[in-house]
Amino acid sequence: MRFAKLFLIAAAALPVFAADPTGSAFWGAGEMKATDKELATKLDETKSAMAKLITMSNFNMLIFHREGSGQSEVHEKFADFVIVQSGEGAILVGGVSKNAKPTTAGETRGDGVEGGTKYQLTPGDVLFIPAGVPHQMIVETGKELNAMVIKVEAK
Repeated sequence: MRFAKLFLIAAAALPVFAADPTGSAFWGAGEMKATDKELATKLDETKSAMAKLITMSNFNMLIFHREGSGQSEVHEKFADFVIVQSGEGAILVGGVSKNAKPTTAGETRGDGVEGGTKYQLTPGDVLFIPAGVPHQMIVETGKELNAMVIKVEAK
C-alpha cells in the first residue's frame, strides 16, 4: 500500500515517472530533456527548480535546473551522488557552512561554504558527497546546470 501511494504521488508530480509491475522505473532521454526545459520555466528566488523522481525512506532521486548559486547544505544522514546532465557549474565541498540553520530534521542550510574544494562540473561528471559534509552549488550568471541527484542514507 505504501508503494502504491508513493507511486501515485510521484506520477502526479512528474509525468516522466513510469514504473512497471516489478517496481522498476524508466526515464527516457527525451523525457528527461523535456523535464529540464519545463523546470527552466519554474525557477524560484534562488534561480533553481527541481522535481523528485523517487522518494523512499532510505534513498531518493531528483533532478534540478539551476541558473544561479544556491545556499550551503548539510545532510546529516544522506550522501549525494550528483550526475551532471547538461550545462556547467561547480560545487564547493567541505569547509564550513556559514550561518547554517536547521531547515528540517537532519538538514541545515546556510549562506555559503567557506573553504573546501571546488569541483568544476560539465556533462557526464559524477560527484559523490558524503553525509555530513557541507556543499554548495555554484552557477555563474548567464550559465545553467542540469543534474540528477541520488541521495542514499549513510549508515
